[in-house]
Amino acid sequence: MKGFHVLVEAMKRLRGDCELHVIGAAHSKWEKRYLGRMAIPECVIFHGHLIGESLAETWAKCHVTVLPSVCLEVFGLVIPESFSLGRPVIVTDSGGPSELVRSGVDGFIVPPNDAEALAAAMQRFVDGPELVSKMASRLPHVRTMREHVADLEKIYAGCGTMREK
Repeated sequence: MKGFHVLVEAMKRLRGDCELHVIGAAHSKWEKRYLGRMAIPECVIFHGHLIGESLAETWAKCHVTVLPSVCLEVFGLVIPESFSLGRPVIVTDSGGPSELVRSGVDGFIVPPNDAEALAAAMQRFVDGPELVSKMASRLPHVRTMREHVADLEKIYAGCGTMREK
């Protein structure tokens, strides 16, 4: 569902020096078999499941976030998290993530399950590393939890009290 096999195929097509850092891990028997069937290139580095500071530190070392889903995704947090770290994204046109990305502005949107299109978008960053900072400068503001809570408090403050009838 997350399209990791498509991402691996895209990596095999790339020209130039690049690495793929995978954050997350296979948990179920099915996921482990799925990974075991793939010929994964040496440029793919698995970090496993990360949280907190180790997640932020690892992600901050990466230049671009790729979310190659092959099935419909809901909103999710990957795109806002990437934007909050100043990272452009490449997503597939599969629901929520593609609604958050302005293709060519702060990332790229490619068709799902299309390793060639995904590789082409990734190759643009490999060939022109300045594209990372160019897109990063155009990322939308990601609201903080503090901003969200402040807005909710304003809404609740305006509701007054409920009266029983």
